[in-house]
Parts: sequence; structure tokens; C-alpha cells
Amino acid sequence: IKYFIFYMWRTKRFRNTIDKVAQLSPRFWKATGTFAILLCGLAMILGIFSVLDQDYKILLGQIKEPSAQLVLPTLSKEGSTSSGVIYIPFWFWFLTIGAILIPHEFMHGVFARAQKIKLKSVGLLLFAIFPGAFVEPVESDVKAAPLKNKLRVFAAGSFANFLTAIIFFLLSAFLIWPAAVNPAIEMKIVNITEGSPA
Repeated sequence: IKYFIFYMWRTKRFRNTIDKVAQLSPRFWKATGTFAILLCGLAMILGIFSVLDQDYKILLGQIKEPSAQLVLPTLSKEGSTSSGVIYIPFWFWFLTIGAILIPHEFMHGVFARAQKIKLKSVGLLLFAIFPGAFVEPVESDVKAAPLKNKLRVFAAGSFANFLTAIIFFLLSAFLIWPAAVNPAIEMKIVNITEGSPA
């Protein structure tokens, strides 16, 4: 808005779509939400352990680079890496951010509506070159909701990211990769970077 750095688009149509999906089967969404709490709680514990384990190994000098690194866009057509950063082409980075954020926010909205929490607004935003999406629940409804319902809504976004990752993995493993690779051509590893996670 100011200096054309920040742009936000709110829509009721998207909110209506979320309502329709949530009303298809509120019982299913509640059961899925309970599973999401367990899955995301376990993933959070494993994630914290992984980060602490990596830090410990870096302090001991067993590895030089952490496995978790920043992924940033580059104007180059080719990806590259440097210490702690992976650079990928801008168009691919932009699509990836969209594939992460849109299902993430959409699922927050669906789980909120399945718990009878109203949505104030839904939309997309752009901050400089960084795309985003948002679902804004009515704060008083969130505060009044039982803890289990709140946890379902909070876990929904990460759960959507797990589902998105599984779908993309299956598509690439069984459709994209077989179509793109000639089975007659063998792949050979010619070099590895010592001290790196790979």
C-alpha cells in the first residue's frame, strides 16, 4: 500500500469456499484435527531434538554445516549453495512459497469453521517479493473455544504442509521423475562435500 511495498487482498468468496469445505463433514474435520494435534506435537518434539542434535554436532566439530538451511530466491537460472543458504531460481521459489502457504492457511480456515469459529477475513498478500496468505479468525471466538478446539486450529496449518509434502513426493516419485528420466541413462555420484549433511 505505502510505496507499493505491501499489498493485501481480502475476499469473501474464498471464505465461502472454506465454509463449504468445513461443512462437508464437521465430524471428519474434528477427528482429523485430533490426529493433527498428535502428529504436529510429535513433529515439534522431533524437530527440536534434531536442531539441538545438529547444534551439538557442530559444537563438537563432527559436522560443519547444519542440515537446516535458509532457502532464498536468486535471479540466476541455476540453483547454488553457500554457507547456511540454498539459492533457488526466483520463479521456483515463488511457486514453492505459494504451495506451502495457501494450503497451510486454507486448512487453518477449514478447521476453524469446523469448530464453529468465525472468520473475520481471508486473503492473499505480497510484501515486497514475499508472497503470503492469511486466514484471520474472530479473536473472541478463539478465546472462547475449548483448548482442544484451539489446538486443532493451530495444528491445521502444519498438518496441511505434511499432506502437501506427501502429495508432491508421490507425484514426483511416480509421475514426474519417471516421465523426465531416461532409464537407459545411469546416474553416478562423482563428488560429495566433506562435512556437509549430504
